[in-house]
Amino acid sequence: GKRIVSSIAVNWARCQAETIENQLKMGVRYLDMRITYVESTFYLCHTLTGELLAPALASIREFVDEHPKEIVIIDMNHLYNMGPEECILLMGLIDSTLGEALLECQANLPTLNEMWELNKRVLIPYRLRQFDYRAFPQVWQPKFIYSPW
Repeated sequence: GKRIVSSIAVNWARCQAETIENQLKMGVRYLDMRITYVESTFYLCHTLTGELLAPALASIREFVDEHPKEIVIIDMNHLYNMGPEECILLMGLIDSTLGEALLECQANLPTLNEMWELNKRVLIPYRLRQFDYRAFPQVWQPKFIYSPW
């Protein structure tokens, strides 16, 4: 009984069978990253806590460093167990891992050529209330990038 329920819950909560690294290698460029903060650590999640966020971000950074014409969008549209303080910690982790590759929010979305010239090829749209956009220009406000999720 308990093993069957656990197996069903794990399979139901898993969105992707592949790691972030493998998804990028397979051509995925839009990542819907739902993040939770548990016991001072950030994790990817979808109902259940999944893989650690830090290695996933490192995989993205490694990928964009190795593929200078690729653009990756990280949509952070669900954050769990986070208030303003945890958002600051999250942005610190994101900035320390992806910093130089992050395209900061601007008045207009740049062209691909402009992004390549700047070598800024990771965009992070975000639209949750617990986040202060003014404090983190690395995050694109919802008015710039539409996401139905």
